[in-house]
Amino acid sequence: MFFKKIQERPQFQNEIQLNEQTFEIIVQFTKKKNSSVTVSNTIINFRFPNHLSNRQAEQHFIELLNKIKIKILKSPRIQNQSNHLTFKEIYQLEKFKFHNSTYTIEKSSIQGVKLDEFHFRINKNLTMLQIEKLVIKRLVEKYTPILNNHLLSLNEVTYNYKITGFSISMVKSKWGHCTHDNKIMLNLKLLNAEIDILNYVIFHEISHINQKNHKPKFWNVVEQFCPNHKQLRKTLKNNPPTLFLKAD
Repeated sequence: MFFKKIQERPQFQNEIQLNEQTFEIIVQFTKKKNSSVTVSNTIINFRFPNHLSNRQAEQHFIELLNKIKIKILKSPRIQNQSNHLTFKEIYQLEKFKFHNSTYTIEKSSIQGVKLDEFHFRINKNLTMLQIEKLVIKRLVEKYTPILNNHLLSLNEVTYNYKITGFSISMVKSKWGHCTHDNKIMLNLKLLNAEIDILNYVIFHEISHINQKNHKPKFWNVVEQFCPNHKQLRKTLKNNPPTLFLKAD
């Protein structure tokens, strides 16, 4: 029986300094057909197809890195992210800021991750990914009833539509969502946004109870209680909140 020899991949640089900020570089080979690069906070993630030769991969890396460098240098949003940290950086600093409060981290031998008001106790033997997921889960558990009450209060004094359910999530592609049966989801990162931005997203999703699309009638409903929605939407697009902020 013959086995196909696994190609040993080249070593790519693991970080780059741009706008006086260090970006971690991650390179992955996947089953996807095309090469791509994305930037999120302080991480630049390259994905290359498995079928590429090492020479092709190195060429794609150089081309995509040059493109992303131009994007980062031109983007005011990324230039102003010095207080937005990766979870690995948060874990090393042992504290972070969320929703205008400072949370501390204690590495211990307890099981899992526990949150006592503003203090996390974390099993130091867990992987970084496991810890991050559990920290996010604890924040979701804590802030779901708080944000739900805020949502219901805003709805009560404005549209007064029937909301059938509420949840907080960490989806990457949207800030909020209203289902066909009028359950509303909000992104956890909105708790690090200005209150006007948070309220805009809430008004946006409540308006979908009346209009399940983005046609002019929908925006007329939004405008009833959020007349500056266009500016707020632009601000959210250009300066979106992130989850982990550097504590003072």
